[in-house]
Amino acid sequence: MSDAPEHDGRRSPRRNASWRTIVKTPDKKMYMGKIDNVSAHGYLFEFPVPVPVGATLIMKVEIVHHAKRWESIASVIVRHVVVRTSSYLVGVEITDIDDETAHFLNDYANGHA
Repeated sequence: MSDAPEHDGRRSPRRNASWRTIVKTPDKKMYMGKIDNVSAHGYLFEFPVPVPVGATLIMKVEIVHHAKRWESIASVIVRHVVVRTSSYLVGVEITDIDDETAHFLNDYANGHA
């Protein structure tokens, strides 16, 4: 997948990212994950354990872009999970995030940042 934004019939385009995340699961456990791609409305990330579709997660994402680094906290809902060989790809929809990060994700996914 290239770094160019992709749309392919989705609500908004997505773009590759390589950001770290810490995810709090519904059972209050914390796991490290790695963001694979982002859109204005969600994240796709690699995760070590399965999570149920429909579950609400809390994600702390370390965003790194053009030598700027910050952390963002988001509440998300799991929309799909794909089993990989030794991990899972989890697609989530953002339900609550700060305005600054929401604007950045929109610009980033659309190739404007």
